[in-house]
Amino acid sequence: MQAVKSFILTVLLLGPTFLSGCDSADRTRVSGTVRLAPDAVVKVGESDALFLTARLAGSEVGPPMAVVKLLGVRFPQSFALGQDDVLMPGSWFRGPVVIRAILRRSGFIDVASPGDLVGQTSAPVQAGESGVTIDLRRE
Repeated sequence: MQAVKSFILTVLLLGPTFLSGCDSADRTRVSGTVRLAPDAVVKVGESDALFLTARLAGSEVGPPMAVVKLLGVRFPQSFALGQDDVLMPGSWFRGPVVIRAILRRSGFIDVASPGDLVGQTSAPVQAGESGVTIDLRRE
């Protein structure tokens, strides 16, 4: 009974972070800016979607670890991708990860079609990094 009381007290004092095993939001996300490359001239419509996906570095198959969809984007567009965006329950947003951005007019989130603009981090990044820049170019 004492163990249960101690557990409840710990949860009340430390909050939901204790239960989830997560770090603070800033330490478990990657944030930065998606820009249009100088040679990428495109008119962005209100229904065009900017998808950002995160994959563990070296992982090319299967679903991405995390996904964010942004509508009505204006470039340069800020982004943040982290624990709240993880697809599989029980998975953690941990690095090193490669962040990929695709400006889509329709179709699958992680597969570019002709005319889409695509970009990704130049090197894997760690969860907690900020100031990450991704330049979009024609596929």
